[in-house]
Amino acid sequence: MALARFRFPRPRRVIAAHSRVGSRVLRRPWPSAATRRQAAVPFAWRDIAPALGSPVLGGRPTEARINGWLLVCAAKRIPHLILPRGRDSRLYVPALYENMALHEITAFERERPGLRQEVPARGISPLIPACFLLLAFWHGLRFHWFPFDLPAPLFPAPAGDWAERFGLDIYRVWFSGQWWRCATALTLHADGVHLAGNIVFGLLFLPALCRRAGTGLGLALALLAGILGNAADVALRDAPRISLGFSTALFGSLGSLCGLMGADALRLASAGERLSLFGPKGGLLLPPLAAGLALLGFLGGGAEARTDYAAHVGGFCAGLILAAALLPLDALLRRLAPGREKAVQALLAVLALALFPLAWCLAL
Repeated sequence: MALARFRFPRPRRVIAAHSRVGSRVLRRPWPSAATRRQAAVPFAWRDIAPALGSPVLGGRPTEARINGWLLVCAAKRIPHLILPRGRDSRLYVPALYENMALHEITAFERERPGLRQEVPARGISPLIPACFLLLAFWHGLRFHWFPFDLPAPLFPAPAGDWAERFGLDIYRVWFSGQWWRCATALTLHADGVHLAGNIVFGLLFLPALCRRAGTGLGLALALLAGILGNAADVALRDAPRISLGFSTALFGSLGSLCGLMGADALRLASAGERLSLFGPKGGLLLPPLAAGLALLGFLGGGAEARTDYAAHVGGFCAGLILAAALLPLDALLRRLAPGREKAVQALLAVLALALFPLAWCLAL
């Protein structure tokens, strides 16, 4: 009878919790849905989704990737629990299985198709064809294609005198210190055929580099490689010679593109491991370099005695060196927000193009 008279307390639903501070009553809201979901995670289980969502493995995890992770955990008999959290998902495993799960899922991620698309291509900016149009306009001013001419005291009237006065004269650069000729020579061409050939090949190499590195960084790599290639031409030659043309910058853009593609292949294959140019995976650099050297030999030479081979080789090597030196800057640009990246790319383009007005001011 005593048990019959006992009444269990009826469960009551608590709407909210309150606390009194002074004369005011404060309402404490209940924990959010994300916090309540964390209570379903067993003790000593760890979230491995942040480690798996690194840029090396493709960035933010997608639904297809998460399904692959679950299949790997099920195949390897790894206890796992997946919970949604905002726009992302969290994959929990016991602490004792953490290293095993990371190892197995990372190996699966390296083998999945489409991983080599980790480096997205950027769009082609209208600044690139505008630069070639400006180069053609400058050539037209030199050869008097237009009804107006440049000031006579500053610019010589005969078009042939421009090469001697502003071209890459090795003697004057080396002994007179006129290093601005390494930049001004890139803007001069012997005739219309020379200009047309450089524009055609420039529309193949330079947009490809800018799609990989961005417009600002791509222009900076190409123009700096052209200037350094002309400087290397001066340093390597001992006989007097005058050369001009934008082709040194074009082969510099080819060298930069080969260097960036080789670095991408090496980084994707390593997938976060320590990179080594001389390790077993260093051979991944050979295909881009071999392709670049083949194009250098096919386009950089020829039967013409007027071709400046040393400048072409110097531009290509300068592009390779600059690409390797600016890899941290390229990685930094990819981590920026789209708006900030465009601003930095625009600043790099302005600084690169400003080298030529500065060189012409020094020349005049």
